[in-house]
Amino acid sequence: MGFMEATKEQTGKSKAYRWESKVKNLDSRIYKFLFFLFISSVLWFFNALSKEYVTELKLPVTYKGIPLEYKATQALPNYFIITISGSGSTILSYKTWNTPNFELDLTPYFIGQNLNNDFSTQILSQLSRSNIERLFNNALTVKEISPSVISITFSRLKTKKVKVYFGGKVKFEPQYWLKTEPQLVPDSIEVAGPGAIIDTLCCIFTNDTILKNIKAPVTTNIGLNNRGVLNLSQKMVSITIIPEKFTENTLSVPITILNRPQNAQVILFPDHVMVKYQVGIDDFERITSTGFTAIVNFYSLQQAGTGKKAKVELVETHPLARNVSVSPREVSYIINWK
Repeated sequence: MGFMEATKEQTGKSKAYRWESKVKNLDSRIYKFLFFLFISSVLWFFNALSKEYVTELKLPVTYKGIPLEYKATQALPNYFIITISGSGSTILSYKTWNTPNFELDLTPYFIGQNLNNDFSTQILSQLSRSNIERLFNNALTVKEISPSVISITFSRLKTKKVKVYFGGKVKFEPQYWLKTEPQLVPDSIEVAGPGAIIDTLCCIFTNDTILKNIKAPVTTNIGLNNRGVLNLSQKMVSITIIPEKFTENTLSVPITILNRPQNAQVILFPDHVMVKYQVGIDDFERITSTGFTAIVNFYSLQQAGTGKKAKVELVETHPLARNVSVSPREVSYIINWK
């Protein structure tokens, strides 16, 4: 029995070994097949890219050469659909991630026109074929451009030079504020638009941009708000924000009695008020109590009657002081007549 069992065990191991060898050979053949399939696919792909193809491409378009005092009454196309031919690799490159922007110069359409009136014209996009091909480094041939003709009317606008103001917001780091008004360069521009708007237009604002976390001088470019109907001599201006650190201070300011008769003696309790304010660090030493004037009007004392308190008014504040407050706002008083 022992011999038979040993023989069976040996036979089983032999079968398992043969099966494992077959699986390994099969795996090896599959890997080889997949490898050659991959190589074939790559060769086919590169061969396909080397062939010539004809296809359509969406080409973004912008326009230049339109005089400031003119505006198109209809929207100009934002893109052309162009039919192109070229190698598959070149077409794939431009279609996938490298589509350029075409800038169409409309200057020739205004030559010879009476620029005091509205006028209509037809823009022939086919005339731009060679310029578009140069945009693709002449690697593609442009066969067709759609739309081929753009019928457009340009309306004469009124022009005016107006001031530019900052229309956004500035958010500072704690303990900082704006030292001077934002500096805009240029501070005025030429604007063109319908007469009804231009006649009443006095200024133009920047976009409502928010400048955050400001604690040091910063200069940046910011767009202008054309209100959807205006042509601007430039679309952006430079803005400079100069911040400064500020602090808080309190001064004792004497109360002056206004309109006091010569035969009346007024005693105030207290006769000074505390003026609290904020000031830029650089200007701290420039503010003294003489920059503030606190008064009590004698006429109001007579109207108030006995037992009432007098209201303190701060009628003058130092121009460099901000967020000024006074304490107390009312004082007790005694009137002695001589």
